[in-house]
Amino acid sequence: MSGSNTLPFPQSIRALGILIIALLTSSCAQPSEDALPVTDTEVPDARFANLTRLEYRDGALSMRISAKKAEWFESDRRLRIEGLEFTTYRTADGSVAATGRADLAILYESSGDAEFSGYIQVRSLEDDVTFETDRINYRRALDTFETPPESEVLVKARNQLIMSGRSLLFDATRQYYEVREGVKGSVYR
Repeated sequence: MSGSNTLPFPQSIRALGILIIALLTSSCAQPSEDALPVTDTEVPDARFANLTRLEYRDGALSMRISAKKAEWFESDRRLRIEGLEFTTYRTADGSVAATGRADLAILYESSGDAEFSGYIQVRSLEDDVTFETDRINYRRALDTFETPPESEVLVKARNQLIMSGRSLLFDATRQYYEVREGVKGSVYR
């Protein structure tokens, strides 16, 4: 059972793409002593703690991005973030539109690509759809999000549909998603 869904495309997925762009173009706070552990061979050029960035559109808050810790590697223009959380807001009334979080994110400034791992959750309050997985990659050139074939994904929609499977693909340009392997689910009325 694969193919595109029949539910509206969650705007939170588009928000995740905007989040990546915002983080890659943001300026960061002062470096901190409380940084992520580094490997023996890699030393970050900058370390940060407790980052928060607010995005405004037409004078209204549109997104809040926060991270517990981050490291910047100038050699390959890579930002490694631990404890990433975001909230997008409806600019008309200030209410929450979507939320998301990831234990770890690696953002590549040169390509705009990103890799998320650990516990990952993206929830659209507008569409009442939640996605949970342990790994997802964003490819900016294609504007797609994709989980590796071995990563399980759980989709909950409107308290009526619960679906799980592997090899999830979100196509933000075409505005659809599909679970391509091992699909299981239930529909409640």
